[in-house]
Amino acid sequence: MTTTGNNMASKKNFAVKAFLLTAVFILLPVFAQCSQLVKNAAVLLPAGSKVKFNWIIPPAEVKDKGAGIIFKMDGSGNIWLGRDGKYVLNPNKNYMFGIDRQYDDFVLTEKGSLYFAAKGYLGYIPPVKNNGTDTGIHPFQPIAKLPVNECRLYSGAGNVIYVSGKNPDNGRYEVFTAAGENVTRDKNDGMKMVYKKLFSAGNKISAAAGDGKTTFIAMDKLVVSSVTGLDKAEGFFKHSKETITGLAYDINAGIFYCTAKGVGYAGKNGSTEFLAVSNPSIALSGGKLYVYIPAETAVVQVENISDFKGYALK
Repeated sequence: MTTTGNNMASKKNFAVKAFLLTAVFILLPVFAQCSQLVKNAAVLLPAGSKVKFNWIIPPAEVKDKGAGIIFKMDGSGNIWLGRDGKYVLNPNKNYMFGIDRQYDDFVLTEKGSLYFAAKGYLGYIPPVKNNGTDTGIHPFQPIAKLPVNECRLYSGAGNVIYVSGKNPDNGRYEVFTAAGENVTRDKNDGMKMVYKKLFSAGNKISAAAGDGKTTFIAMDKLVVSSVTGLDKAEGFFKHSKETITGLAYDINAGIFYCTAKGVGYAGKNGSTEFLAVSNPSIALSGGKLYVYIPAETAVVQVENISDFKGYALK
């Protein structure tokens, strides 16, 4: 990796640090290509690879454990960080806000629609108008009751939203789609969303990704694929050692995964783990992969991800 814009990379990312510590921030966006990865992190790529790594938020000078932070991306390359089930920070647009109900998770569609899972409901908040520090609390507006308990939300390609959780009636874990265009206004019931169940299993689901037609679902070390209209799921990838903690899908590149020890790519011909780092979170936006590194309160951007399809995978 080459080095560019070191003067920008050297600026303190005090916005994210302040967000983690006090939920008050000021941020100047930072974009600089990595000169090296942080301690205990390594890139593993074949010679001649076109894949590039860039710091979007460089490692914090004062270390803080970013545990408990929810990391998401929208379709425009904006980073969204959730904290304490109460606040949300958008460092790209330089603002932070809170909501008046404890949330369990949130998700953004490619078009930037923002939804929260809170107290058994899927909902949203009215648009945050001011760009700047906003310590005000915004009202949660429920749309529809969530279809399962212990819900987690995942973004798919386009406006697809995946919902996963535990069915309280039978104890099974299930995945649903809730596409953005299915949000409608009913004269009697107000806003509502139509859920479509895709998958059910006895094992806990740790992640889901896809385009609404083909869906990838992670359970323990296994990733399965499920095609809408076919009443079955097939094994797609199994990690030899680690539990899959996250998935991200790009229509052109394919499926990426993360574990407690790194980030990898899985294709029809096999898989490759190309980034060794502790407890990462991943998301895709605009054909680029983004990796959140909690121990460094940092975000790395990975470019030219379609290049992974041409590798001789193991």
